Amino acid sequence: MNTIMTTRTSLRQFERDLQGISGNITLYRRGINEFYLSQYSWIYEQLEAVRPKLEAIGMYERCHDALQQVEAWVQESPEHDEEAELLLLNLSGDLRDVSGIHSEMRQKLKDNPSAIIEDFKTDPDGWLLQEPQEKNDGHSARACLNLSLLKQNHD
Repeated sequence: MNTIMTTRTSLRQFERDLQGISGNITLYRRGINEFYLSQYSWIYEQLEAVRPKLEAIGMYERCHDALQQVEAWVQESPEHDEEAELLLLNLSGDLRDVSGIHSEMRQKLKDNPSAIIEDFKTDPDGWLLQEPQEKNDGHSARACLNLSLLKQNHD
């Protein structure tokens, strides 16, 4: 194991990592991400890092089995890429629901229906106080899109 990389992660970050692995399937097939298959050792490390949290919500086996299935499909042929992407996206969505990440955001919107994205951003200097693995836990385009969709559904 690389001693420089930390293997501590949050469920929220692991869920985002699953989305990243899903999105990179297409990049791999287009030749843009030639190292895609080597990322599986890293995602398995992340899986083991959050294993106690996943076991507590009954999602460890499902995540483990899904990652193994996706890896096998991608190695087998491009014919299974769509299935692999959907499996990972559904898994990350279910993980978001079961872990409470989704309901946490919905509660924030319920408490402040006129909220805008900036209302959910952390203190600009707060990232200095966060642990290293959480610093990249910021505001991705997907998170912003999900926030705007949740807000539309709430209205």
